[in-house]
Order: sequence, then structure tokens, then C-alpha cells
Amino acid sequence: MLKLKSKIALIIILLTGTIYSQNLVIGLSGGINYSIPKITEFEAQKEICPLIKLTSDFYLSKNFYLQLGAGYVQHSYSIDIFPDINLTFNYIDVSLAAKYKYKNFFVIAGSMIDIYINGATHINNYSINFDKTFSESLLYGLFGGIGFELSLGRNFNLLLQSDYTVGLKDATKSDDIEVKFNGINFLAGLNYNF
Repeated sequence: MLKLKSKIALIIILLTGTIYSQNLVIGLSGGINYSIPKITEFEAQKEICPLIKLTSDFYLSKNFYLQLGAGYVQHSYSIDIFPDINLTFNYIDVSLAAKYKYKNFFVIAGSMIDIYINGATHINNYSINFDKTFSESLLYGLFGGIGFELSLGRNFNLLLQSDYTVGLKDATKSDDIEVKFNGINFLAGLNYNF
């Protein structure tokens, strides 16, 4: 558990203490990850999972920002031949992206790294935690999205954002099956402009 706390503290320090600028924007958002697993040999059921994200936008030049992000994301799936068995994977999500803003709208694209926290197999009301040898400890991928910010006054903005993520690394260490997580994210939150 100490390792997890150290990772979270490091991420927060990197997000908020890297650069201080008058054009720094800090955001907190939450929403859903519509998890779309890509699995070899089986048809997987898509699942709706939770997502929380803390972001820091650093001004680069007119309309361009560098965004650092960290948060929690969950991926989950069941296989069509065993619909009562559900596998859930929990990650700390760290992202780096370029953001282009035009008036209240923006587009964003970048890369992400997911650090494995834990996972479990759920069968009806019974759960079994994964052995660490089942899941990869580090995943990576790409994402792109669009969003809208609405000023609420006093430096606060309402944020609405949708992203599509593409997992590039197998989430399991199994030789028999390959699982890559894609997802559609829907986020709502608040940004604060310094």
C-alpha cells in the first residue's frame, strides 16, 4: 500500500508543482468510461465503469496548452459465452496531451500510461482478487477528444469532455488470450484559472 501512496503523491506533485504560471488551469472531473475490450478469440461485452481525473493545463502559446493529467480509471468486461463472469481492472491513469482551444471549445490528443492497482473476477455476488502474475503492471495507449468550457465567473469554468482511448498493450500476462482496453470517456467537472 505504501508504494501506491508514493505513486499518488508523486503524481500530485508533478501535476501541481511542475510549473507555476498566471496561465495555469487546474481541473477536477469525473464521469464514465464505456470500456470496450478487444479480446482475441472471444466476443467481449462492453461495460460502463467509473473515471476520475485531475488535470493541469499549462499555457504554451495562443490557443495551445500542454495538459498533464492523473486519475483513476476502471476497465471491465465479460465474455459472451460466460456472461455471469465479469473481470474488473483498476488503474491510476497518467496522461500527457496537447490541447487546442478556440473560444469555448477545444480538441485534445495525447498519450496515457495506466498503472495497475488491483483487479478481480466477479461471479454473481462473489469476488476473487487477481494474483499479480495475471495482470500487466503498466499499460500504455493514445487518446483524443473534444470538449467545451463554460465560464461560471470568478475564475471557474464548467468542463464537458468526451474522449476515445486506444490501448496498445495487452492487459494480461496470459499466453492464451490478449486483452487491450479501448474506451469512450464522458467527463464533467470544474476548472479553475489562476
